[in-house]
Amino acid sequence: MSITGPILALALALLSAMALAQAPAPAPAPTLPPPTPSPAPAPTVAPPTPTPAPASIPTPSPAPSTKPPSSSPAPSPPPTLSPPAPPPGSPNSPVSPPTSPPPPSAAAPLSTSFAAAAIAAVAAFAF
Repeated sequence: MSITGPILALALALLSAMALAQAPAPAPAPTLPPPTPSPAPAPTVAPPTPTPAPASIPTPSPAPSTKPPSSSPAPSPPPTLSPPAPPPGSPNSPVSPPTSPPPPSAAAPLSTSFAAAAIAAVAAFAF
């Protein structure tokens, strides 16, 4: 039996562990301020056109009253319709700020050292 294989595997594992311990930690990703959403142009809605009264129905003539004419109620203008809110996900929906990517996890150095240990174990059996 040769002892060279396990010694080389142990040396490789120690060197990879030391290199990982001395490697600088990855710099955190710079956080960008959320972009200011530009106001989306509101969809243009045409005002409703009043429908004319049919000519076949006679309009009643105003009855003479003792009240002054200023006391009669004035016809109110038709209410203006506000445009409906766009459904979420449509091009006119308000823009939400993009979500930031998750921070890098500590699993990356661990998986690298595990891979180095696996290579060292395979090398130990190969020699």
